[in-house]
Amino acid sequence: GNSAKAETKSNGWYVIYSYNTIMAIVLPNRKAVVNESHYSPTTSRLQNIIKRYLCAEVTYVQARGAWYAGDNAVMEHEAEQLAS
Repeated sequence: GNSAKAETKSNGWYVIYSYNTIMAIVLPNRKAVVNESHYSPTTSRLQNIIKRYLCAEVTYVQARGAWYAGDNAVMEHEAEQLAS
């Protein structure tokens, strides 16, 4: 739908968004971080599609409500941990 988009970043990360919130980051090493916080029915459908089709080593993250400055920062932090 119109709420979903994806892009490949210059560092090789494939980032999937729902609206402007990161739902998943797939790293070049085939590891992935998936946001499983609840947002809306539309976002939940996208999250289920992502979970069904990812064939990488997956780390699930509850990004919402974390002490970091925003959900996207939580996702990026977790991806950096997996990338190293």
